[in-house]
Amino acid sequence: MRRTKSTLLVLLAASVTCAQAQQAPSAAGTPVPPEVAAQLDELRRAIAVRDQVIRNLIGRIEQLERAVSGSSAVATAQTTESAAQVSGTDAAGTANAGPSTDEQAERDQQLIRAAFERTLIDRGGLLMRPGTFEVEPSVSYAHSSSENLVIDGFTIFPVLIVGDVFSERRRRNTVTTTLTGRLGLPWNSQLEVRVPYVYEDDSRLTGDGNEIRVSDHGPGDIEVALSHELPRLFRGGPSFLGSLRWKAATARDPFGYDPENEIPFGSGFETLSASLTDVSVLDPVVFFGTLTYTESLPARKGADRIDPGDSLSLQLGVALALNLETSMSFAFEQAFTGRTRLNGVEVPGTYVNTGTLSVGLSRAFPSGRTFDASLAIGLSEDSPDVQLGFSMPIRPRRN
Repeated sequence: MRRTKSTLLVLLAASVTCAQAQQAPSAAGTPVPPEVAAQLDELRRAIAVRDQVIRNLIGRIEQLERAVSGSSAVATAQTTESAAQVSGTDAAGTANAGPSTDEQAERDQQLIRAAFERTLIDRGGLLMRPGTFEVEPSVSYAHSSSENLVIDGFTIFPVLIVGDVFSERRRRNTVTTTLTGRLGLPWNSQLEVRVPYVYEDDSRLTGDGNEIRVSDHGPGDIEVALSHELPRLFRGGPSFLGSLRWKAATARDPFGYDPENEIPFGSGFETLSASLTDVSVLDPVVFFGTLTYTESLPARKGADRIDPGDSLSLQLGVALALNLETSMSFAFEQAFTGRTRLNGVEVPGTYVNTGTLSVGLSRAFPSGRTFDASLAIGLSEDSPDVQLGFSMPIRPRRN
């Protein structure tokens, strides 16, 4: 449209120039024949009509430009109004003012947290909203191996052994299916229940070539946890989540089972754990850390009173939002478990030190479902060699 207007202006200028050129002989005083003068008058009238037509066209073009500009302004206003309605409207349906800077920052923060919501919930760093319920079926695989020297006899001195000495290689493959239920409670709290079912294949290969293999399956130890978001100590300070977890001794324990045909799936002792989790969000990264203390309650097994050692664990990790649907997490966990006491006397060799390094991936789909995968590598002799897990939480949709 601007090109058309420019072209018309050029034509108008050319016409004026032509008229001036035609008037030039008369200005110089040269006599003009009557026939030529009549033709020039007619030409001037034609040029005047053409100039008027050009001016009318220019005015029409300007009107059209103003109309187009007005339509764009209306469209922009409608777009702004629609955005305001998305952010929130009043009871009469009239759009409120646009979000402030603080509100926009809070929404961006919510989008960031949504990208790694699953990671934070699994790590105990995020609670579900009150009234929200989810069921999370999951399956995990763990492989562990060990090499031992078995002495079938007795020792007289540390360097003198009477009997047979042979090596034993042990391989254990464990598949655990777990059904976890979470319920968001009022007052920034959450209830969690875990019910596992275990399948395990255990094989021992001795130095003389004999292999002892046992496969078994059965329920594991049920766990119940209550989490609560603690108040901040000061404005702008860190936010902590506290959790209490109780593990019942519902699985088959290592006491009184048939080692030739059965495998114990639980420790045989109830435990009570207290943990404190801190989460720090730095767009688009989340740092989290958890400190957990677990007390194993002593119990009487047959004629003996056994007091398992308590444990202290520390987990440090980071979650990275790749986009609004995908996140990755990296975590390191170290746990120290004290020695077991048998009738008040420490049992040698029962101190346990486990260390694992894990990598997780969480993917959210447009349907609202999420899929989580994790891989953990054992860093110490007491840790499983490798652990692989998959889960897909399910939340009922609200109408």
